[in-house]
Amino acid sequence: MKAAPFEYRRAVDLQESLQLIAQLDDATVLAGGQSLMPMMNFLYLTPAHLIDLNQVADLRGITIDGDDLVIGAMTRQHELADAALVHQHCPLIAEALHFVGPRANT
Repeated sequence: MKAAPFEYRRAVDLQESLQLIAQLDDATVLAGGQSLMPMMNFLYLTPAHLIDLNQVADLRGITIDGDDLVIGAMTRQHELADAALVHQHCPLIAEALHFVGPRANT
């Protein structure tokens, strides 16, 4: 199957992402796409607009804020698995990632 026609937008920062989401009717955001793209190809979802968040650096990263380990919404699984902060402050996450799907060859 093939996805229905849609307009593709690639957001470059958080402000642009929020503006596109607010302005565009019938928009869906693309983060990883492993679930979204098959759903679009089988026509379960037919958004008029697709907003790609993969280049939005503001949504990525792993930091410490006081006592909190802060993981950005667009942080990749392999980044979590390799991050020293995750191993140091929340080793259970690092251990659990061994059981969450295969690691992609990058």
